[in-house]
Amino acid sequence: MVSIEVAGKDRTAQLSDWSLSWNDSRAALQLTCHFPSGKTYTHPLSDCRVLPTRELNDLLLTESGSTLVKAVSKAIIYGERYAAVYYQGDRPYLYKMDRIRLTPATALKASPVFHYFSCVANARRDRAMSKADRDIAANVVRQLEKLPAWTGTALHAYCTGRNGNLASSQGLIYPFGLNESQLSAVEQAFRKQISVIEGPPGTGKPDHPQYPRQYPAARPDGGRAVQQQCRGGKRLREAGEMRPRLPDRQTRQLGQSRGILREPTAASHG
Repeated sequence: MVSIEVAGKDRTAQLSDWSLSWNDSRAALQLTCHFPSGKTYTHPLSDCRVLPTRELNDLLLTESGSTLVKAVSKAIIYGERYAAVYYQGDRPYLYKMDRIRLTPATALKASPVFHYFSCVANARRDRAMSKADRDIAANVVRQLEKLPAWTGTALHAYCTGRNGNLASSQGLIYPFGLNESQLSAVEQAFRKQISVIEGPPGTGKPDHPQYPRQYPAARPDGGRAVQQQCRGGKRLREAGEMRPRLPDRQTRQLGQSRGILREPTAASHG
């Protein structure tokens, strides 16, 4: 049950609905009262009270349909319907609660592994021999400070030693040939936050990071990167330069339309 007070008086019983909005001219939040007659009256939120109201600090915000995570310093939630979100400074950004997800930040940056990364980054900045190297190292330090402490990242899994499970992907498209072990490696990479792909020379390891990067259509869930590190410098360079070629038979089966791969139909397998 939400209660609305305006100028110290309880107006809840008189209202059919209520809403919050941002007023650019006043640079402030405002509350609009909706009455059964169809009339509306708007008041500065500073003159009103919405109960319940709760304040949360040090959060991570994700909007519906997005994988982007934003760090939030403070969020004030009004009537469990709206959230006034403060990123930096005093300007709030208004969201509807059913369109965002707020989660508490984790202790990622307090972990020993992340502390080690930070120490190395700061040492490289402080000991850089040239301005260009110093600027690059300083940028790395800034990016580490801005990283959201979110459980859904591969960095969080690496630093905490907890490799989380991901929702299984459906309808993966394989635009080039894979043997059984390669197929298993690709599917595993879509099920875990971190996957290590290893094998002797000539087993196709560089193909795996190419798969999600070169063929985004194969990532229907928005795209999860597969990272790989090769011991040999030559193979590592090849991994970044390779462009897999599709066999003629598979090209006919999948088809191409302006560079976008289409999923094969049942008839194409006949």
